[in-house]
Amino acid sequence: HDFTKDYRWDFDKEDLVKDKVTIEMAVKEKDKGTKFFRSNQLQEACDVYTDYIKMCHNIKIEERVTNKMIYQGYANRSAVFFRANRYSQCLDDINAALHYSPNAKVDYMIHDRRARCCLFLKSWSKARKAFKDALEGIELVNDLKAEIKEAFVAQVNANLQKIPPEEMIKEAQDLEDEDFVMDDQDFLIKVHKLHDFHPGLSSKITVKYNDQ
Repeated sequence: HDFTKDYRWDFDKEDLVKDKVTIEMAVKEKDKGTKFFRSNQLQEACDVYTDYIKMCHNIKIEERVTNKMIYQGYANRSAVFFRANRYSQCLDDINAALHYSPNAKVDYMIHDRRARCCLFLKSWSKARKAFKDALEGIELVNDLKAEIKEAFVAQVNANLQKIPPEEMIKEAQDLEDEDFVMDDQDFLIKVHKLHDFHPGLSSKITVKYNDQ
């Protein structure tokens, strides 16, 4: 969403600072953000989760409880940013979520989201490390169904295959990792002989048509 690009967050909003914030008020705000997110109303979800995070910072209860709530807020808002293709903002919220997480090592979904952001940003080494963190994290989870675990591991391994080989990455070391963008030519398969009618294909491929 375009609004996230130049959005100016107002963390000093008077009404939230002055009013007494309760857990019930914050949870209600979070649930509202979740409904917006599920209906793909990303701008509204982002605004509500931002208010939720501010509310959590102002709840006067045990720090362990507020930290967990703040973690949920940043984790949820990172999902909004990811769906909106705002990968830099998403990474910022992921870092915040892991900072407040009760156990960052087991947050395999957060590590996977970080890895996919790095994948889109062509930060290959960071993506590989984050995917490995996700695989290590899911191994620490005991209350997960085997089929869900297998599907997640398969998905992560498939995404790892999208990362260029180390040799190709090393060739680009002279460029800054953050600004390095792969050229389409780097992904082209060189064929021995081109197809006569479809030059993008190999001559070994036969193209046929029938009524079905």
